[in-house]
Amino acid sequence: MKKILIVAGLMALPICASAANTKKPLAFDTIEAASKRFSPPLCQGDIGGLINAISDCYENTDRTSPDIQQCILADIAITSQIMLEQEKRAALGKPDISQEYPFVSWPTFQKRFNYYVKPQFPNKGLKQILTYYKQDAAIFLVQLTNSCKKEGNTDSAD
Repeated sequence: MKKILIVAGLMALPICASAANTKKPLAFDTIEAASKRFSPPLCQGDIGGLINAISDCYENTDRTSPDIQQCILADIAITSQIMLEQEKRAALGKPDISQEYPFVSWPTFQKRFNYYVKPQFPNKGLKQILTYYKQDAAIFLVQLTNSCKKEGNTDSAD
């Protein structure tokens, strides 16, 4: 009987270890705080200001702080949107936006990702990790958009 319990315990270890690497959705408070933090430049249509706000978030937040999730969430959501927009720009023969804003270039994003995000998921690949953030990012983007609608400031930058 003891052998069965020991074997059962050993068999459960990989499951427990795997569960420890599974990200749960971010708390709504975290998504809401990120939305409030990053909505001002977005609502003003200030892409440079938004990128600077994300960069400042990383620079002013310890990577072990729970608040780093706000930076990561905004970064993944906004950078992915910019990359999608870049595909459209490329099809129209327009210059790569990362020439103007190097912060959103793929190599620079990967450096941030490897430093801030990857340590939280040591056994997961990029696609798996981005999938973890996908739902949170969608909620974040909706909140950002709604925040701008409430303020009546969508794309009002000069």
